[in-house]
Amino acid sequence: MKMRLISLVGEQPIPNLIPLWQHPERYSSVLFCMTTETLNQFALLKQAIRSDARLSHITVENPAALDAYQIQSAAQKISAMVDQNPNAAAILNLTGGTKLMSIAGFSVCLEYSLPFLYVSTQEGAIIEHDSSGAEISKEAIQVNVSVAQYLAAHGLEMYSPHPYSDLEPPKAGDELEALVYETALSCGKFDDVQRNVHIRRPGRVNDVKNELDVVFTRNGVMVVCSCKSGKRITKEMLYELSSLSRRESAGIYCRKIFICQSAELDQSIKDRA
Repeated sequence: MKMRLISLVGEQPIPNLIPLWQHPERYSSVLFCMTTETLNQFALLKQAIRSDARLSHITVENPAALDAYQIQSAAQKISAMVDQNPNAAAILNLTGGTKLMSIAGFSVCLEYSLPFLYVSTQEGAIIEHDSSGAEISKEAIQVNVSVAQYLAAHGLEMYSPHPYSDLEPPKAGDELEALVYETALSCGKFDDVQRNVHIRRPGRVNDVKNELDVVFTRNGVMVVCSCKSGKRITKEMLYELSSLSRRESAGIYCRKIFICQSAELDQSIKDRA
């Protein structure tokens, strides 16, 4: 029997999508429970599901608004959502939201004898529990997500800066970029590998130009590589990488790698890295 996934939403979208990506055949619908501060996440999550052929059968219900810091109120709202479809098998995803929202969700699991899951980034696993909190299973995360999918879930899109972008003059670092790109592509360990990725917020034609040298994904994690071949490596180069892939834009599932060909680096650069 397919299940209804009731998922608490915080600032990070990926933990809400990983259970669906992991077992799309398991779920028939998803209900996102969010606060007024995270309601903007709903459109991104809904679009991520609608645009993925593997998830096209999953119904995205209208979101439920919770009070982030009122346990009783949040629990009553989640209970009301469960009561709307009492015959449906359901499981709660307690990964997102505030700690008090998770407590509210757990209290609902106790009341209705519902299982719940938690997406653990530290262990790279989806951990399921019964309503009492006893662990039922721990499954390694194994999802195939493209760079475009990861970016879209965070409200970013890949685009071509102009029709003749392939004819741009060569720049310092091109050979290193090509080497990193070909190595990542040929090793076969990544789900998607992209080079010279231009990103922006959708609809912002005149947005600030942001270019990522090499980007790849594996198991729902995105890695951004900045490639510098010059002899002089500066802190500003590290700041640039940090800015382009900061937590607020690319989420906590984004990793950063700074790649250079300098034989020696100043200690200040190492400390900053």
